[in-house]
Amino acid sequence: MTQPSTIRIALVGVLLAAAPAAGVAQEVQRVAAPSTVQRSAAEGRRLAEQNFALRQALRALERIGPEPSRVTLYITQKQDDERWRVYFGSLDFARRQFRVAYMAAQAAPGSEEFVVTSYPEDVPANEFVSRAAMALMTALNAFEPPRLTFFPHVFHESDGRWVTYFLPEMVPPGRMPQQVDSRIVVSPDTRRVLESTRFYAEISFSVEFDGPAVVVCYTTCQPEHGVADNMATDQARLAVDTRTFPLLQYDPRKGDTIRKRLSLQGNPAKDDDWYTVRKTNETIDFITFARTEGRFAKNFDADGNPSAALMAGQADRLANWHILQEMAGLR
Repeated sequence: MTQPSTIRIALVGVLLAAAPAAGVAQEVQRVAAPSTVQRSAAEGRRLAEQNFALRQALRALERIGPEPSRVTLYITQKQDDERWRVYFGSLDFARRQFRVAYMAAQAAPGSEEFVVTSYPEDVPANEFVSRAAMALMTALNAFEPPRLTFFPHVFHESDGRWVTYFLPEMVPPGRMPQQVDSRIVVSPDTRRVLESTRFYAEISFSVEFDGPAVVVCYTTCQPEHGVADNMATDQARLAVDTRTFPLLQYDPRKGDTIRKRLSLQGNPAKDDDWYTVRKTNETIDFITFARTEGRFAKNFDADGNPSAALMAGQADRLANWHILQEMAGLR
């Protein structure tokens, strides 16, 4: 009999029973700025713009008949003059350097025309392109895509982090991406995955599995939980970051032991008890999560101290996380 594949299942029953609901009238203590909708729209616009540049650059490259063996990665970069360049080549891991075989340059801002330069021998890329390629490889190592074609896009944020998106399809011109498989955040030094959010690939894994599969997703019930309507995505992310609802994937195809089958990829600081936010140096836990939902408000006193019930919930979440770490071979 085929064994089932359980994807990202977490025990949430104890969490919900840790404290009585505070009611819908409780004020939400966490403020969203900017809203999830605004951020998603901004991300969609920049993805659509970069995707357009990649699409046109690929068409221009195909016209000259490139040597496939010379191209394993591509990196897109927007210049100061608003024109895009797409670099095609390979990464020299030892030197941490991207080697360019072909470069497609946009003729004018917004133009569909790209001019391709072919280099007889691979040339070293600039520092930005090389660092972007290193970040992309770090993200790819954490991605493990199913047997589908994916189009990665990497962006350099103002705080130094690298954010990589994996799109399951090439987006037609004039359209914004309708789905993003994964959003993987890589550290400024390009060596570590700080955050990994995947959905489409997990669904693909479950569909491809030869047998029954279970997918469990977490979301708030905004009125009952006392969470603002525009904060569902943020609250789901916080549930993961605080070990309230950890991400996990159990895939029987990966080996004959639980340690080989169980992955905690996607949880921040998965080797540690709790996650410390780099920007604020704040360590967040289940109590942090409880403070953001109105249903838990009655379990804090006037000075903000948590009740015994919440402390018991915190201990339970940490114990649950320790069990997952041990099963995954991290303890």
